[in-house]
Amino acid sequence: MARVSDDDAATVWTLLSEPRTAPYLEKADGDRQDALALYEWSARTAAAAFEDVGHLEVLLRNALDSRLRLRFHEDSRRIPWFLMPLPGDVHVAASVQSVRERLREEGRESRDQIVAGLSFGFWSGLLDEAYEELWRECLHEVFPNSSGRRAQVFSVLDGVRRLRNRLAHHDSLLGVDIPAEAERIVEVARYIDRGAADWLAGRSRVLEVYRQRPVDVEPPAAPPRRERRAPLRAVLRLRRRR
Repeated sequence: MARVSDDDAATVWTLLSEPRTAPYLEKADGDRQDALALYEWSARTAAAAFEDVGHLEVLLRNALDSRLRLRFHEDSRRIPWFLMPLPGDVHVAASVQSVRERLREEGRESRDQIVAGLSFGFWSGLLDEAYEELWRECLHEVFPNSSGRRAQVFSVLDGVRRLRNRLAHHDSLLGVDIPAEAERIVEVARYIDRGAADWLAGRSRVLEVYRQRPVDVEPPAAPPRRERRAPLRAVLRLRRRR
């Protein structure tokens, strides 16, 4: 990538806040050119990671929605499951009502739009301990390739939620272990469907972009994981050999 002029770098730097630029300057040993290159790299990496999270989010919500639709006999009752009382409900009713009000104001309220409008946190929240009964009744079936333990699946999924929030808020990725995060996304997809996980991993570009970092940035050591995952890096290596 072409190096920007010193004048352009200085102009851009005046438009960025000091708290935002400080981590990049530190990693670049005070060199504004290198710091700006790191800033751009972080943004590109975030965009690539957000693609993967987006694919997973659609896969997750459709899988959960389909199973809950069956559990609450939605087709025969003619009432969406999210408008019925749920065991242990602590957030569904309020979240759905908020989305419905917004869509109603826009003249777009429909079942499909409500489902699409519910946040990643809404869907991951359905695996919280408050919904243990619902997990045992049906939600475990959404993740046939997982350990079968709600708490373990929720922990991995909540990690993806936290990454998603970081990406959405344009936070720095300098201290984030991107390879580990990329593997976690694919891991959740694999819990749901192995073929979908392979599709997601085979089309991910996040590690290719991650390796383009202009200044060496060592990621934090990842904590040991109990369960073995098929590494995304291995999938990408296979792609390059084909």
